[in-house]
Amino acid sequence: MHYSNIINPNTNKDTKFIVDSAYINWDKFKNKTILITGATGFIGVQTVLSLSKASMDHNLNVKLILPVRDIAKAKSLFFQKMCFVNIKFIKQDINKKLNYHGKVDYIIHTASNTSSKSFVESPVETIDTTINGTKNILEFAKRRKIESIVYLSSMEVYGTINSDTQIKEEDLGPLNLLNERNSYPQAKRMAETLCYSYFKEYNTPIKIARLCQIIGANIPYNDTRVFAQFARCVVEKKDITLHTDGSTIRNYCYITDCITAILKILTEGTSGEAYNVANQNAICSIKEMAEKIIQNQPNIKVIIENKNSELYPKNCKLYLNTCKLEDLGWQAEVSVEKMLTKLVDGFLAQKNQALTKYTFKDILKNYICFKNFGGYKNLSLLGLKFRIPNNWIYEHIYKYLPVDNKKIVFSNFAGNNYGCNPKYISEELLKENINCRIVWLIQNIKESKKDFPPQIKLVDIRSEKAIYELSTAKIWIDNVRKINFYKRGLSKKENQKYIQTWHGSLGIKKIENAIVDFWHKTSVLSKYYIKDAECINYLISNSTFEEEIYKKHISNTAEIKSFGHPRNDIFFKDNNAIKEKIYKQFGLDKNSKILLYVPTFRDNNRISCYNIDYEKLFEPLKNKFGGDWKIFIRLHPRIVHLTNILIPKHNSIYDVTTYPDIQELLAITDIAITDYSSCIFDFMLTRKPGFIYAADIEEYNTDRGFYYPLEDTPFPIAQNNDELINNILNFDNEKYKKAVETFLRDKGCIEDGEASKRVVNLIKGIIK
Repeated sequence: MHYSNIINPNTNKDTKFIVDSAYINWDKFKNKTILITGATGFIGVQTVLSLSKASMDHNLNVKLILPVRDIAKAKSLFFQKMCFVNIKFIKQDINKKLNYHGKVDYIIHTASNTSSKSFVESPVETIDTTINGTKNILEFAKRRKIESIVYLSSMEVYGTINSDTQIKEEDLGPLNLLNERNSYPQAKRMAETLCYSYFKEYNTPIKIARLCQIIGANIPYNDTRVFAQFARCVVEKKDITLHTDGSTIRNYCYITDCITAILKILTEGTSGEAYNVANQNAICSIKEMAEKIIQNQPNIKVIIENKNSELYPKNCKLYLNTCKLEDLGWQAEVSVEKMLTKLVDGFLAQKNQALTKYTFKDILKNYICFKNFGGYKNLSLLGLKFRIPNNWIYEHIYKYLPVDNKKIVFSNFAGNNYGCNPKYISEELLKENINCRIVWLIQNIKESKKDFPPQIKLVDIRSEKAIYELSTAKIWIDNVRKINFYKRGLSKKENQKYIQTWHGSLGIKKIENAIVDFWHKTSVLSKYYIKDAECINYLISNSTFEEEIYKKHISNTAEIKSFGHPRNDIFFKDNNAIKEKIYKQFGLDKNSKILLYVPTFRDNNRISCYNIDYEKLFEPLKNKFGGDWKIFIRLHPRIVHLTNILIPKHNSIYDVTTYPDIQELLAITDIAITDYSSCIFDFMLTRKPGFIYAADIEEYNTDRGFYYPLEDTPFPIAQNNDELINNILNFDNEKYKKAVETFLRDKGCIEDGEASKRVVNLIKGIIK
C-alpha cells in the first residue's frame, strides 16, 4: 500500500521550527527568486514549505521557480500544503537543458535519485540523472549569473571508511568502481568535481552540501532507506529483519537541521567549497537504530539474517566532522531518539490519513480553507487563493469589538502551561473572589486541563479565538513577549492594559536587546519587539536592580511596579501539602532529600557543558548533609530534545522536566544546582544551599554575557566535577546565609510573600 506525504500534518511543526530558527538571516531572502530542483522530493518539499512560510511570516516577497515533471502533481501537493508564496511551476526534465528565461537569484539543486534499490537496478540512469542534471543546472547558472547555488551531495562520496576519526571535507576513502551499487557515490563525486570546475573556470558561485542520512516526518511511506523500513515495521507491527550484522555506524540528521544547514550554506557559505551536514551527537549503528525505534514496542523483535551481499554497502564507521559548517553559525538540535519518534509519528499519520473515509465536509475543507499564515489570513476557495492582511482585519473587525472591563487574558511562556507569575496572580484573584473573567491561552488544552481551576476558561493560543479574547480583554498578563500575536495582526487599544511580569529574577545572564547580536539575529522581528515594549503599561519588578534592567532592556516607557514576583510568594508559606503531593507523584519516601539540577540552554547549542557526574554526588551529599538523596533534573524547554542524552537511567535520578510548576519543585527542594538559570535566585529566598556548576563560564560570558560576575553571587562555583564535590563537602551554611542576605540587600530585593496581593490590587483598580 502507498501512502502520500502530501497531507502529513507533522510537517507543519517542522516547517514552523525552521522558520523560527535563529540560524537563518531571513533578510537575505527578501525579494529573491529561488529555483528549486527536486521540489516534490523529500528534501525539496520541506524546502519549499519552509521558504513559503518564511516569506509570509517575515514579509519577504519570495518567488519560487519549481521545475517539475508533473505540474498537476506539484500543484496538488503545494495547494494542500497551503503555500501562498508566489510559485511558478515549469515542466522540466532535469536531464534536458533548462529554458526558463525569468529572473533567478538563488538555486537549490536537490534533484537526485536516493533509492538504494534503484542504484542497483538502474545504475546507468542513476549516473545520467546525477551528472547530466547537475551540468544542466550549472550551465543555467553560468548563463544567468546567479548570486548563489547550493548542490546537495552525499556522505557516500567518502567511499568505504572505517575509522573512529571524524571525517573532514578533504578526506576520501576508496570506492570499488566495478560495483553497480556505487553508481550513486561515484556519480556524486563526478558531480562535485563538475561543480568545482564551473567555479574555477566560470566563477559560478556554487557551494556543496554533503548530507548524511536525513530523517524527517514527511518522508514518503514507501521510501526504501533502512530507517524508513524500520519505521514501517513499527507502524505495521512487524519484526525488523537486518540483512547485514547492522554494525555500520553513521551520523544522522533531522530534516529541520538539514534545511537550516542548506539555507545557511546557500547564503553564507564560500563558493567552491563543500560542507558536511550532520548531527555530531546523533551517531549510532544500524542495529542500534533498529533497537531504539522498537524500544516501546514489546511485540517487535530485531532479527539478523546476514546475507553479506554485494548489494549492501560494506560495514563502515563514518563520523562526519561539521566544524566547518558550525563556523558559519549553525548547530544541529534534534537527537536520534527524537528523529525516530517523529518519523514513526509521520508514518502513522500517513497511514491513518490513507485509511480515513472522507465525508463531503472533509473534502470541502480542501477547497475552502481559512487559515492564519504569517502576517495574513489566507483564504483558499476552489483553487483560488487570497491573502487578507491581518492589519486590514484588525482595522475593519477587531478595532470595533468592545472591551470587556471584567476580562483578563493570561499566558505563560507562549501557552506552555499553568505556572510562573501568571498562575499565582490567577490564584490570588480566585482566592479574593474578584468579580472578573479569567481566560488562559494554552497550547495543549486537553493535556493541561487537569492543572487548571475550573473557573478559568481555556482557549487554544494558536486559534483565532485567542486573538478575539485579547482584542476584547481589559487586561493582558504575560511573562514573555507577545511577538507571535503581533505577527498575527493583534493591536492594543488605548483602554486596554498590558501587565508584563517577566520570568527572570535578579538573573545574571543578559536578556533581550542586551544580548550580543540579538537585534542582528532577529532583525526581521525587531519591529515586533519595539511594538511590544511600547504596548506594556506595567512591568512587575522585585528589586532596584531589576528596575534598571527592565527599563534599559525591555521597555523604557512602561511604569515599573516594585511589587515582588507573585511566583515567589510560595517561599514564604507552609508547603507541606505541596511536598506531600510531589513525593507521592514520584514515589519518594517521606525522609528522602532532593537535589534539583536546573541547567539553562546555550545560544551556541553546545551540550558538552552538561557533564555533571550525578552518581558521584550521592556520597558527598550524604556525608555532608545526611539522608537518602534523590536527584531531580529539569531541562530548559530549548534542550528538552536532549532528555535521553542528558538524563541517565538511575533509580535515584528523576526527570521532572514536564512537571508544570517549577516553583513548587524549588519550594520543596533541599539543594539546588544550576549554571546560569535565574531560578537559583528564586530558590535563594528559601535560604537553602545553592550551587553553580558552569563548565563553560568564559565561553558563556563571551557568547551571552553577564550583568555581574558569578563570583558576586552567594553560590559556590564549580567548573568541573571535582570542584563541585569539593564545594558540597566544604559548604559553610552560616557563611552562605550571610552572603545571601548581603546579596539581596545590595540588589534592593523587596520579596516578602505579598507580591500577588499587590498585583491583584493593581488589577482591581484597573477594572473598576
